[in-house]
Amino acid sequence: MNAEPVSMLQSLTGERIPLRRVKLNGTAEESLFTLTVEQHYKNIEDEAIEAVYSFPLPLKAVLLSFELELAGRKLSGIVRQKREASEEYEQALENADSAALLEQARDGLYTVSVGNLLPGEEAVIRYRYGQLLDLEQGRVRIAIPTAVAPRFGNAERAVDAHQVPGIDVKAEYYYELAFTVRGSLAQATVASPTHTLVEAKTDSMRTFTLCAPAALDRDLVILVGGLEAQATGVVSQDHDGYVALASVTAPSVDPAARGPRTLKLVVDCSGSMAGDSMAQARAALLAVLSTLTSEDCVSVTRFGSRVDHLTRGLKAATPALLLNLDDQVRRMEADLGGTELGAALDASLALASPSGVTADVILITDGEIWQIDEVIQRLAEATHRLFVIAVGSSPVEELARKVTETTGGACEFVTPGEDMRGAIGRIVARIGTPTQTVTSVEWSTAPEWTAGIGQVVFPGDTAHIVAGFRAKPAGNVQVSIGGKENAQALTLMLPPSIAPDDTLSRVAAARRLHGMQREAAAQLAEKYQLITQYTSCVVVVERAAGEKGTANPSLRSVPQMLAAGWGATSQARDSSVTRLGSPSPLRFMRGAPHAGVTDNFAPRFSHAPPHRKPGDDIAPSRPPAKIDSAWVSAEIDRLLATAASSETSVSHEGLNLIERLRTGGQLPTTLDDLAALGVSEKVLDCLRAIVSQEHGEQDVVTAWLAVFAATEDGKILGWRFRRRMARASDRVLRKLVLASLTATSVP
Repeated sequence: MNAEPVSMLQSLTGERIPLRRVKLNGTAEESLFTLTVEQHYKNIEDEAIEAVYSFPLPLKAVLLSFELELAGRKLSGIVRQKREASEEYEQALENADSAALLEQARDGLYTVSVGNLLPGEEAVIRYRYGQLLDLEQGRVRIAIPTAVAPRFGNAERAVDAHQVPGIDVKAEYYYELAFTVRGSLAQATVASPTHTLVEAKTDSMRTFTLCAPAALDRDLVILVGGLEAQATGVVSQDHDGYVALASVTAPSVDPAARGPRTLKLVVDCSGSMAGDSMAQARAALLAVLSTLTSEDCVSVTRFGSRVDHLTRGLKAATPALLLNLDDQVRRMEADLGGTELGAALDASLALASPSGVTADVILITDGEIWQIDEVIQRLAEATHRLFVIAVGSSPVEELARKVTETTGGACEFVTPGEDMRGAIGRIVARIGTPTQTVTSVEWSTAPEWTAGIGQVVFPGDTAHIVAGFRAKPAGNVQVSIGGKENAQALTLMLPPSIAPDDTLSRVAAARRLHGMQREAAAQLAEKYQLITQYTSCVVVVERAAGEKGTANPSLRSVPQMLAAGWGATSQARDSSVTRLGSPSPLRFMRGAPHAGVTDNFAPRFSHAPPHRKPGDDIAPSRPPAKIDSAWVSAEIDRLLATAASSETSVSHEGLNLIERLRTGGQLPTTLDDLAALGVSEKVLDCLRAIVSQEHGEQDVVTAWLAVFAATEDGKILGWRFRRRMARASDRVLRKLVLASLTATSVP
């Protein structure tokens, strides 16, 4: 067996790919799952490189540690404010040292950069995360995402340019897994619907491994079943105090006579759903329709680039209608192009419901879009509960969870091979119960803070509540869960023992970040060393004089494998049975591309143009050329020499900024600095207005620099400056600056 597959060594464009292999080591015990990930990189080129790799994590995962192992040294990263960490990383590269930076691109998506990896050198990136486990309807589902599938929309409106995950159909990466189950979970049934596991058992734990290395092309799903509802508590040290976790299973409610249901079914028929995902969607629709009676009302809407209603509004679910819908669903294909989810939800929510009845919506989709924030904003005023069935081998967890949390619904994730009918049964059961929330928590000791009150919870599902204390908490905890009219109290006893590490206290701190102001959230994240949208983790390896790299290593973006089954390019199946050195588990279809790929939809391949047409080869273009400092200097001189000429379109402030950077001056940090550069009063007025909204002046100036760097004027500064400004600035502030400049017609 070959140590490494040959196809792994270079991409379709002929570039060498530095990512060699990945190792996963996870542990599940009681309410907590932790996973350590090792990414092994090697530079097989004759020049220094910078490897940049974006990868997914579970949405609720909390990163706990980050290490770089290089040249016989193992160094731990330090979490700093995002701008400070970026500056430290870039400064290390400019000093020809080596460094690594781990940053959050957005919820569930992270980017690691390994800079100045010398020819022949190997590096290991090692990070560890933890997440609380949710008992749902008698089982725990653990999903480890390994791939980012192509998504519809403009990626650079959602993440920074260097964080966009490229796709290369020739890329192949494999990983090894060791998964240990301890405590009461070790007595349950453990199985994987996505991979073949080999079990080793002892008296106190069970360890599972893959029967062969598996490809990074789908979620690894592990199901722990046969569990009974229980209430548990954990206490941990928390700096100079304590933190406690109370986990309870929401009780069942008195079953009422089944009343009429009003359901709006919305199904994604965009091109990415072709193949396995569309087959799952059809199965989901048929399962839902089979639960309806003539007293119920239903509508069915499919969408892609356009919205197509299969029913004229909500209709009584008569046998004749159900028979007609059954026939249409069985013939349904993923042939509607792009994924305009926002328009589809608007159209479905606008369908009139019977008087006095609020419909529930079931959305079936793989969630492969970038504009998630826009969808959530559109749902902020929704009066419907949305329930999501997320299908495919690598569905977007962020979309499914945020949609349901915003509207008070729930979601189910069903990969190819999982039980769709069981998932629909759980969703229908939740729809049949009124909305319940955690209404109050009573501790025996008064807490300093509490997080988790107000969360929506359904019978049989888990609610986690965390709280902080000055003194060690003990005794009973009473959690009340209920609806508008009544609540049920659940009681649990906190254990006398203290958890052996700080994992719980840091997971609890991450839960406190939601709803906090930016500055307070950033300070809390830095205190607990959490990698968030406000903070990043950096580690620097200072090199001896004779071992220095280069101030400008060549960029090597590590592309994603194409997600198994995406867009009918392959059929998803157990990837662990494909051994290293054997053919790829992806079986590509010959002939015309799958139905649904239109001018408005194309996978975002590495450095590819934003749109492709049917029949175009699926291949990325080459990455940007290396920056030639001599050329840049000459180009700047040319621009400066022609500043007064109509032949140049570079603005006055742009030229001043370029000249200042060229001569080694410091970047502007205040509005006065920008004024000294000659920035127009119209621009300064826009920025002053933003500062007056209680945003930091330096933050606003940095955001303007990032916006400027993306203009035609700023492009002369090169991709590294653009990326540096993007890393150092806040994405929300950049959008605010751009919107303000656009609204006032500032060029």
